[in-house]
Amino acid sequence: MRYLLLALTIYGVYLIARKVMGRGLIGDGRSRFQCETCRSCGRLFDDGVLCKFQGRETFKNETHIRNCIDYEAR
Repeated sequence: MRYLLLALTIYGVYLIARKVMGRGLIGDGRSRFQCETCRSCGRLFDDGVLCKFQGRETFKNETHIRNCIDYEAR
């Protein structure tokens, strides 16, 4: 019984950590770009984002994303 509770606790901590990392709050999770919540976001990649701002598709790398002034929340 003790091992089952320990296993469930470890699994719960794992799920919480994975959720937090996925939102880009800590670590290097997949969704570390602010673009995830932008109206113009087309698709997320490990090294950048496909941006659809003003009807044009443009690939933006991390530098472009940090300097983006066109962010619009969904």
